[in-house]
Amino acid sequence: MRLVRSIHVLVFSVVTLVFLLGVLLGMKVFEYRIKEFETTSKLLRRYLMDLQLQALIASKNICNIDVTRMGEDKIRLGKYLSVLESQLGKEHKDVLDLKRDYTLLSIHQWVLMKDYQEKCDPNITLVLFFYSNVNNVSECEKQGYVLDYLYYSHPKTVVVYALDYDIDMGSLNVLKELYNVRTVPTVIINDVKLEGFHSFDELERMI
Repeated sequence: MRLVRSIHVLVFSVVTLVFLLGVLLGMKVFEYRIKEFETTSKLLRRYLMDLQLQALIASKNICNIDVTRMGEDKIRLGKYLSVLESQLGKEHKDVLDLKRDYTLLSIHQWVLMKDYQEKCDPNITLVLFFYSNVNNVSECEKQGYVLDYLYYSHPKTVVVYALDYDIDMGSLNVLKELYNVRTVPTVIINDVKLEGFHSFDELERMI
């Protein structure tokens, strides 16, 4: 009987130890993810500020800017944001806050590029892509892949701005009203609106 009791005590001790180790490991992983998020978040904020300053400086000398580099920087920033979305989820408060900042930057840059297109290079193709993480998600994702391919096929002449339709922001709402965007996905190529999914060949014929 004493042996059985000793075995029970030993098993209980081992289980308790394993549980405590699991809790400690979970805390360490959580702390690591928090630090990782803080590092990435700071990097994103710094990057956002840098791009905003680039746009401000460029607006003073519009025809002298390197549109290719500005587009590449914006895409790099979008990739950082995608990393945070995968780590914390697309609806996480901090991710949404950063996405709002990214949306403001994208719209600001789009306005700048519209000016560049009109004054300096009419061969530049500007694309607005309205998508949703809530409605018609699979079609939006497919359209996003097609637009990525379109950009990488024409990196010198095509600039794509992806905007989350569901974000409630004044400047974004103005854009939706301007182009009467009521459904997703919607693609606007040089002010021509295309609703629903469109293939690479269809879009390429328009640039």
